[in-house]
Amino acid sequence: MPRPGNTLYPHWSDKRAHGVQRLLPVWEYNYPRQFAFVRALAGLWFVILTAILLGYHRGETWAWLLVPCAALSFLGAWYIPRAVAAVTRPSSAS
Repeated sequence: MPRPGNTLYPHWSDKRAHGVQRLLPVWEYNYPRQFAFVRALAGLWFVILTAILLGYHRGETWAWLLVPCAALSFLGAWYIPRAVAAVTRPSSAS
């Protein structure tokens, strides 16, 4: 019988789960490198969209709001796979 509760973030209520596992959805925790690629593409799209908006002198406010979004996308693409790898790496204590 399936357990009732949140299936997207099942580790939120688990006291043994670590911080990275609580923050990420299940599919992103299972495939961190693939989602890093998707995050990097999203960040690149934000940069291109900012350049287009600033180049045509339209939507300067929106363009400058996309810059932090791009920075956070690149930061997530860099940090999340390394954090997951550090947590899931098998320990050498044998």
